[in-house]
Amino acid sequence: MKLWARLTYISLISSLTAVTVCLYIFLAWQAEKIIDSVEKQAMSSLYLFCTNLSTVEKNSFDEQMSQNVRRSIVQYYFAEYSHMMDGSAGYSLTVDGEYLYNVCPYAPAEKLLLTDKMEEARITSKIDGRYYVIGAKHLSLMSELYTVYICTDVTDYYLQVKEMTWVSAALLIAAAIITATSSLLLIHRALQPMQQLKHTAERIASGDYSLRTEVHSEDEVAELGRSFNHMADAVESRINELTEQSEGRKLLLGALAHELKTPMTAVIGFADSLIKMPMTEERTLHCAFQILTAGQRTERISQKLMLLLSLDKSHAIECRPFEWTKFADELRQSYDSRVNIISSGTADGDRDLLYSLVQNLINNALNACESDGTVTVTLNGNHISVSDTGRGIPPEHLARLTEPFYRVDKARSRAHGGAGLGLSLCRAIAEAHGGRLNIKSEHGKGTTVTVDLHSEGI
Repeated sequence: MKLWARLTYISLISSLTAVTVCLYIFLAWQAEKIIDSVEKQAMSSLYLFCTNLSTVEKNSFDEQMSQNVRRSIVQYYFAEYSHMMDGSAGYSLTVDGEYLYNVCPYAPAEKLLLTDKMEEARITSKIDGRYYVIGAKHLSLMSELYTVYICTDVTDYYLQVKEMTWVSAALLIAAAIITATSSLLLIHRALQPMQQLKHTAERIASGDYSLRTEVHSEDEVAELGRSFNHMADAVESRINELTEQSEGRKLLLGALAHELKTPMTAVIGFADSLIKMPMTEERTLHCAFQILTAGQRTERISQKLMLLLSLDKSHAIECRPFEWTKFADELRQSYDSRVNIISSGTADGDRDLLYSLVQNLINNALNACESDGTVTVTLNGNHISVSDTGRGIPPEHLARLTEPFYRVDKARSRAHGGAGLGLSLCRAIAEAHGGRLNIKSEHGKGTTVTVDLHSEGI
């Protein structure tokens, strides 16, 4: 069952139950009030009748009279007074269980038994399809105890109550229709944002990640809409991040496959020559040397790629203090006098990764220099600087230097075994240390690359 239908049913049933209970209580109270009123009115008429009848004893009583004479006098006056009273009521008179007078449509003594211990009583009874109020009162006249009955037809009052019931039922039905219609419209309108939220979720699921639901109120549905938008933002951000990572890795793998093709072709070609062709010793050594060179180049490219792929933002590095002096001594063993290394102080970082960073910067600087060019390396605290006197870099290339496999001079890079991964790796290492790779270059005069570790926080 749909939510709007369930809420409509609940609202309708709750409203009708409350209205029905209240209406029932009101009708029962009103009916009781009406019947009590007509019963009291009947008893008031009975009291008045008995008061008038009591005057008989003052005017006609004689102790010498016989019982039959006394009863006849009471019977006569009773008949006279009953004709004088309201014609809508009938009166009956009994003594010792015998009727002296009865103008009621039935025998009231059989419907209302009044014992000697009871002074008066009243009851409402249905007789032959009509409703009567029966009242009884003991009356002592001329040394005898009489019982006077009054019977009042109150059928019209019951019909009035019945009419009220039918009118109330009609009003209840009308209220049910109005409540159902208004509840349906109001609930449908209140849940309209939920429907919109559903369509938005379906469109997002189909690939439209930028879509958001509109929020125009401050109720719980609006809070749900805002939470949904926050979730959609997070999902879109994560999907974009995964897409960028996927595209970046596809680019890296595609470029790597392309880059490895040349050295692997050389390895296969020279190896095939060694196996199938007769060669001089000098030619054999040349082929072996070419195979070694190609293999080393392949190893360097694969190692750089593995490092580059492993340095994502979720990979924590271990930063520890170390002295630049020993670090610089190890670097000097790998380079000649063209590389001037100045070191002082202590750095805080991953020593192996920073060694790879500095080594790549030095190699790039040497590749950019002619045979008489020089490279100056400064290692001071958390500051790293590598400057060269090489060709420099044209301004239009600076922004793309750290892209994987990007090379300014492709022919020269290939000649020196470069794959365009060095600066990408340097950038990843710098960012992993909370720093940034800054490149300043003047075409024809040289390039300076600086890194300030922990300048942005890890």
